[in-house]
Amino acid sequence: MKKFIKNFSRSLYYLNAIAQIAVVSSVFVFALMNLFSSGNIPVDTHATVVPLVIFSALFLYMTGTYEITQKRSIELIVTGVFAVLLSDLAAIMIIRVYSFIWFDFAEFLLTYLMQIAALCVWIIISRHIYKAFKKPLRAVVVCYDIENIDSYINKIRGYSDKYEITDIISYNDANLYYSICQSEAVFMLDLSSKKREKVAQYCLALNKNIFILPEPYEITVRSCHLEQIDDIPFLSCKPMTLTLEEKIIKRLFDVVASFVALVLASPLMIAIAIMIKRDDGGSVFYKQERITENYRKFNVLKFRTMVQNAEELSGATLSTKDDPRITKVGKKLRAMRLDELPQLINIFKGDMSFVGPRPERDIFIQEYVKTVPEFIYRLNVKAGLTGLAQVRGKYNTTPQDKLKMDLLYINDYSFLNDLKICFLTVKVLFSKESTEGIDGDVKNKELFEAQQENKN
Repeated sequence: MKKFIKNFSRSLYYLNAIAQIAVVSSVFVFALMNLFSSGNIPVDTHATVVPLVIFSALFLYMTGTYEITQKRSIELIVTGVFAVLLSDLAAIMIIRVYSFIWFDFAEFLLTYLMQIAALCVWIIISRHIYKAFKKPLRAVVVCYDIENIDSYINKIRGYSDKYEITDIISYNDANLYYSICQSEAVFMLDLSSKKREKVAQYCLALNKNIFILPEPYEITVRSCHLEQIDDIPFLSCKPMTLTLEEKIIKRLFDVVASFVALVLASPLMIAIAIMIKRDDGGSVFYKQERITENYRKFNVLKFRTMVQNAEELSGATLSTKDDPRITKVGKKLRAMRLDELPQLINIFKGDMSFVGPRPERDIFIQEYVKTVPEFIYRLNVKAGLTGLAQVRGKYNTTPQDKLKMDLLYINDYSFLNDLKICFLTVKVLFSKESTEGIDGDVKNKELFEAQQENKN
């Protein structure tokens, strides 16, 4: 069993997926036979069981709940809660069509809680089984400058169940290759392409696992395919943009989904507007010029979360953790990402899409491009309300790392990936890390105090 799990991790993924689907479906069917409407709802294979299994499989996959080897238990539970809710609602609609029976809310809630409890138990058990057999890989980190990689080291150590860092060594260290021989995995950070190639060749010869921190350029060419012209093999790379068909499908989804979302969210948006107005009497909305596809400028709409005219003295400044310019109401809105709701209007108008790179300000783009020229590639697609960088990264993730995720999104674009990112966004709403501010609290506090003094 131990050897099986070690050598066939992909099989483990599928076995866990089957188990999760079975747990969610079996509990629902049990409730269908014993709870719903005193058992008078027929359990028909075609009308109930098959749709439930399909919906469970789909939503558990879309939210990433199968990935027990990649995520922590709490992450899997949060995504599982949302996936089960969606699969149950979809299954109930199917049963409604076939049997003309609507479920009592108390019965539905009880069934849902039973499913969540069973799924949580399975996730915890499966994670313990995985950790019992799959010991963390002994890893060595190879870098050029040890002093500048602390943030990466801390993040790798956060996955102690997968990797155990046994050594952090400079590329120029005489013991480099001995350290690699003693490890099972090698992380390569801040090395030039030639140095990485040399280390990689040595690792491949010893059958070591390799983890490379890629450069933006390397991500842009990762989707290349082999094309032979006469007897010459070429790597053919597609343009970093979407096809016409992909753009049409994406736009149709944006129009329909944003219209429905605006209708459903309108009562909440009215309530938020009243709260902001009562808080300090200032304007409800905040407009700011941003850049979208093909460097086109537009005004992004948000609910105002900072004091009125917050950037009078500071100029264009990124928000920080515990930023004193943020109002009491604004802090709550940001924590739940509700300040982003007015951007549904931007999506409906066509300035933005549901999924894509976050819209940046012109002044920041110009600064980023100076150090990372590939940053301009983000403008090959429409800016998005959410994106891969938002669901995989944090608010304080470096611009270069966010760029890499944005480039991965563009390169691997598919409508299915868009839907998956939309589902994963729900997890972000419950993650405190995703709303962390960048460092700079002291600077913004001084600017805020100077602004208040200037007003007085």
